[in-house]
Amino acid sequence: MKVLHEAKVRLVIGTDSGTPANFHVDTTWRQMALYVKNGIPAVDVIAMATRVPAEWLGVNTGTIQPGKLADIIVVNGNPLADMTSLKGLSYVFKEGVQYLGPSGPSKRLSNN
Repeated sequence: MKVLHEAKVRLVIGTDSGTPANFHVDTTWRQMALYVKNGIPAVDVIAMATRVPAEWLGVNTGTIQPGKLADIIVVNGNPLADMTSLKGLSYVFKEGVQYLGPSGPSKRLSNN
């Protein structure tokens, strides 16, 4: 993967996990940690899981910018320093609704 990354091949994080007998539990962050362990910068790996797939699919998501619909996770830690921090979600927001976090689920965020 590092050779492909250095050759500027567009890489997208993804897994074929998630079948009825093979649940999505920690496959994505493990794949991301493996890429970092093998020399790809963490910031590039995060882009491979967010911005790059959105661009590839042609959807207006994947980055946090005014006018874009954002699904956001907040983790306890810094994935740029330790990709395994992605396994510990503190907050999950999807389309302006909080689904996980200290104040409980289903708290709608303001549109500001």
